Amino acid sequence: MRFRGTFVLAALVLAVSVPTASAQIISTSIPRELAPGAAEKNWAFHVMAGYAAWDFAYIKALEKNEPGDLSRLEFTQPQGFLLAGDFVYEANDNIALGAGGWYNAAGFSGDFIWNPTNERTDFSNSDVKMWSLYGNVFYRAIGAQIGVVGNKNTLDFPAVGQLAAESYDFKSTDMTYFLVGRFGRERLALGAGLGAYKYGTASVNGTKASEAGDWVPSGYVNASVKVVKGLSVDAGVWYIGESSAKDDSATRFTVGAGYSF
Repeated sequence: MRFRGTFVLAALVLAVSVPTASAQIISTSIPRELAPGAAEKNWAFHVMAGYAAWDFAYIKALEKNEPGDLSRLEFTQPQGFLLAGDFVYEANDNIALGAGGWYNAAGFSGDFIWNPTNERTDFSNSDVKMWSLYGNVFYRAIGAQIGVVGNKNTLDFPAVGQLAAESYDFKSTDMTYFLVGRFGRERLALGAGLGAYKYGTASVNGTKASEAGDWVPSGYVNASVKVVKGLSVDAGVWYIGESSAKDDSATRFTVGAGYSF
């Protein structure tokens, strides 16, 4: 198992120089516009509970191996439960103020695959928890939004042979900036945003590990389709571009059930 140390080092370097999996997770939901004929109600609240699945380029990069290698790494991609909420207040016919947030718990694991037998050995397990809070202001259908994303990723390496178990806690706080648009009808609401994701400082086991990182392009599209009364089916996709560290782009897909008050 002498190769494990090399892969552990590679994973740690990527986790610090490229923000951890949890650091790259965000989903911005745009509040549903008030339904036509609902002028007597100048606020709306929308909640969603569902499932999120991720595609991280840096995980795929860790899986690359050369011909003749004695082993290779194979990872699952992070996936897990998502809870989100949005509130919007229409100050007048033109101006609306909004706020929202989400919480996501996800996890992924990795195995050594030994060549040529394809025998598996447990390599790592990751428990990811992240949250976000954001606020926005709209002039009719167009607005601006700013948010903060906090995260914690606990990466565990089990004991193997003479190698002791190891555990690392990665934490970071990042920022998001979007020009946003929302387009709604009584049964359908669409939201889209284009802007930037700003990586913040990161720490490992309580010790600062990296300075604030790059600004990278980011964009998302969300949809909410009303089924009956306030119940809806919500879905979205969100993308973060590659930074100067390379191999760190990310895409998240979400689907779930929503309810509007």
